Amino acid sequence: MVKNIYGQAIRDMEKMRVEEKIQSIAEAIPADLYEVLTREWSQFVKTCVKKGQGKRKLEEFDYFFELFMKFPH
Repeated sequence: MVKNIYGQAIRDMEKMRVEEKIQSIAEAIPADLYEVLTREWSQFVKTCVKKGQGKRKLEEFDYFFELFMKFPH
């Protein structure tokens, strides 16, 4: 369970800071899986930025990932 700086439990992802979201995700899945997903996502973003010559913002990649995860694959 993620707690904010005041020690209160946070369950709503929208109210979490980035660090709290990361902690929540890291605690929810196995450590080895988290490591693989983190590494692969990092490589994906770097490749896209390189091929797109840096035209996209990091926030756009978060949106793309969120959209991608809504569909079965």
